[in-house]
Amino acid sequence: MSKKDEYGLGFVKITSNGNTGYNCIRKNGVVDQNNLLQFLSDLDILRTEFLLKEINDYLNDTPNHD
Repeated sequence: MSKKDEYGLGFVKITSNGNTGYNCIRKNGVVDQNNLLQFLSDLDILRTEFLLKEINDYLNDTPNHD
């Protein structure tokens, strides 16, 4: 099962003013306990790429991910 399916997330492609981005939406209330994930729907492509880089840097540089 993918993380997207595990957390009940859906992604909608949106194009505005020549910029393309994706909105993250909840499906079936699966992520009610993870409401903080809703901020993803407010990120544009640059902020999303920055967030992914920060997460990957943390995961790569932190010996104990727990």
